[in-house]
Amino acid sequence: MNIRHIKNKAKVILFLGVTALSFSAQATDEFAFGGLASSCFSYPAVAMTPYDKSADKYHATHTRVYHKGRKTGSILLYGPVQPWESFGDGFVFKATFRDPDGAGTGSQVIAQLRFIGNDGIRIIKTLKSNDSALATSDVQTMSSPLEWNEIKRNDGYYVVRMYVQRRDASLRPAAFGYNLCSAIF
Repeated sequence: MNIRHIKNKAKVILFLGVTALSFSAQATDEFAFGGLASSCFSYPAVAMTPYDKSADKYHATHTRVYHKGRKTGSILLYGPVQPWESFGDGFVFKATFRDPDGAGTGSQVIAQLRFIGNDGIRIIKTLKSNDSALATSDVQTMSSPLEWNEIKRNDGYYVVRMYVQRRDASLRPAAFGYNLCSAIF
């Protein structure tokens, strides 16, 4: 055999090996949770419904919701949660935001997962940017796990309520969206 033939054969073997490892890794990921891949319900802030008293305060782009000009106060948004059969130990509730003053009081983004049923409204989980944000204009994520028993009722529906609060008109807080994902703790 000549050297060129050996190199070509080595390339084919290497390619097949990498391909086999890739499929193996993908299959392991897809079947790590009893045959199912991790699933998420995601919703962008720009698709959420604003509370009517927020209408004159907010501006939306294709990626985020934030205050118009120098307006201050709270922008209140409502979004749905699509139910699905999950697996694992529960869920992780996440919200993506920008809070330029971090734990300061000039701005804050709050996301609440709520259950609305025959017995009224129950707040299941509240995420506050002032509890976890760095003082930066970068996009950040806050999250918290939810146990199965916190989100398994079927006698009502679940909604997410997001607030974008601004007291200091020089700050630019924003809401980008939220998701609810299956999780293993």
